[in-house]
Amino acid sequence: MEARSLTKIEPVTQQDQHAVTGKHLIRATACSYPPAVQSEDVLFVDADCRDIFTDGLYLLERIEAGRVVWMGCRRFELSISGEVRIDESGDGQVSTFDSDARSLYRIAGRVMQVFKPCPGTVSHSRSHEKGSTFHPLIGMCDGTIKRLAGGLSHGDAMAAAARAAVRLENVDFTGAGMDRCM
Repeated sequence: MEARSLTKIEPVTQQDQHAVTGKHLIRATACSYPPAVQSEDVLFVDADCRDIFTDGLYLLERIEAGRVVWMGCRRFELSISGEVRIDESGDGQVSTFDSDARSLYRIAGRVMQVFKPCPGTVSHSRSHEKGSTFHPLIGMCDGTIKRLAGGLSHGDAMAAAARAAVRLENVDFTGAGMDRCM
């Protein structure tokens, strides 16, 4: 199977959010949920997840008068009894997300990982400038991500990820991640 390459982050519009499938890197501009998710973060999202099956951040849409209204990120948790609870504001105060509430909302994906920008670095749109280094990434179909050694240019990291992916099975995507600040 040939691996897909993530060369840029694509914005997902409100109109097509429900039609998106697969795993994607998206900017959190319209998903802000402080303090967990800030507008400058990048989210790794599984858009195939349409139900709450574990504690975590999920992308949420509200159905109002037959129209879809984008709600962004919300934290959900499952109690031992199976009750689903939602923290709508990000302040830790949870309320029950019962069947009445579920009928008004739909899950548009699960946030698998939140990537934070390094302090003092350039913006996302200019991340290839000013000496940034990168590491190859290989996303597997089971949701795991292999991170290889960094210190490379963006192009070299992309090429290294593609070369390494050829030797693996069940590869979902290849890409390059910016090395962390030290």
